[in-house]
This record gives sequence, structure tokens and C-alpha cells, in this order.
Amino acid sequence: MKAKMISRRGATAQSGNRQDRESNRRRRKFPSSTFRVTHSGLRASASLRETGLKEKRFGIAGRGKPHGLAGVNLHVLPAGPIQTNAYLLTAPERGEAVLIDAPGGVWADVAPILAAEKCVLKELWITHGHWDHTQGGAEVVRATGAKVRAHVADRVLIETPDVMKRFMGGELHLEPIHVDHWVTPGETFQALGATVEVRHVPGHCLGNVLFYFPAVHAAFVGDALFRGNVGRTDLPGGDFGTLEKSIRGQIYSLPDRTAIHPGHGPETTVAEEKAHNPHVPA
Repeated sequence: MKAKMISRRGATAQSGNRQDRESNRRRRKFPSSTFRVTHSGLRASASLRETGLKEKRFGIAGRGKPHGLAGVNLHVLPAGPIQTNAYLLTAPERGEAVLIDAPGGVWADVAPILAAEKCVLKELWITHGHWDHTQGGAEVVRATGAKVRAHVADRVLIETPDVMKRFMGGELHLEPIHVDHWVTPGETFQALGATVEVRHVPGHCLGNVLFYFPAVHAAFVGDALFRGNVGRTDLPGGDFGTLEKSIRGQIYSLPDRTAIHPGHGPETTVAEEKAHNPHVPA
């Protein structure tokens, strides 16, 4: 949830308006990506020299063009009222896919990609329980039967989402999501032929986790960390000291080359944020 974010000193800054977000998406660069990047029909060449990875490993794509572990494509799908990033990982050779976060209306973007790549959505991974990351989850699960992973600290938000209406204001259409597996810190599991590690990164909210693919140095971090910013901490369960500790201990401890895929905005890297993030410098 990125309506506004809190700085280290406690000051808040409003997120950009829609025009700003669209401009940012057009300018988006992916310094750690290994493939060509396509976002909303715009293509840019990603730097390979910074990663040392080969092109046939784990690349990135926006709305319909691939990023991959061998044979795995990543589709970046900003959706919902505040353009929350959903990440669809597809493995056409295996006929399987995984979705990371489900903003409102994302199924309309996911369904045609699954059909085109002849994949079945096996799992939905929720980085945290805030409404903008879960609003489309129930629709996705109904359509696919996907199993859901999330952290139990956000159980109330995910299973009884109406509690969020009290602090968000306005009317939100929110449906509960049944979670099949509550992840634990340090847990590893297999997905799409790769090992995935779970790290707990609270501070933005109690149950924020990241999903890390060590083979390709890629981490999906929810709203813990953004390019040049951090998640807001003024909502229930938020605490800047906890967030700072999480970023230093669980994100900055990843290899510097690791690509950080956040819940909003463009990709960054661990090295970039350690060097330049004004709120949590290394």
C-alpha cells in the first residue's frame, strides 16, 4: 500500500499522481535484468554487464513479454486503483505459472497470458495483506483453483479484509481469501523448477514477506522497499524502526546484484538502495 510513505524522520510524502506514475513507467530502466524489458508496449534493452548473467536465464517482461529462470517468464502487471505491481511467472515448458500479489482487476491481464503460454496458475503468493495487493485475489483463486501462500501475521487482513475499510476511507470491494499455506521465515520450497526462499520483512505491516530466487538473485519484496524510498509505516502494524531493521537484516543482506521487485514502481537493486536510499542507507 503506497498511498504515502514515511521518511526516516517521520515526515510523509504523497505518492505521485497517475500522470507521474505513467511517466515513471515509460522511463523505467532495469539495471539488473538479464533480458529485454517490455512495459505497456515499450521496449528497452537491459544491461547484462552489471549482472554477468546470460540471456537465457531470468529476464523480465511487462504485459506479455518474457523474464526467465531457464524457461520461466516474468510478466510485470501494474493493476488496481493505485497501480500495484503483480508479477506473473510462467513456465510454458512445464505448463505452470505463479502469481505474486493480486491487485484489483489483475485477472483480466493474467488470463490471456496463461492462455497464450498454455499455463495453469498453480499458486498465488501474497507479499502482505494490504487491500491493494489482495483485492483481486479471490477472483484469481475462483478462476484457477490456485493455492495461496502468505504470512500468518496478516491473517486478519487477508481472511477478514473489511477491517481495512476503517482506516482506508471510502468504499472498497474486498473479498476474503483462503490461505492454504502460512509461510515461515527461512522456509524454502520448490516452484517452477527453482528454489524459493521466504524472508520476513515486517515494518510496513506485520506480515510483509519477500520471496527470493537465489539462483537468479531476484527478490519480490512487497512494500518493504522501493527505488529510493520505503513503505509507509503509519498504518496499523507499521513501525519505522522495525522496517529499518528488516531492510538492513533481510534485504541488504542479499547479494548486491539482487534485483528488487517492489510492490509499486520500478525495479531496483540491493546495491543501488544501499548506496542511495535516503531513508535506510547502508
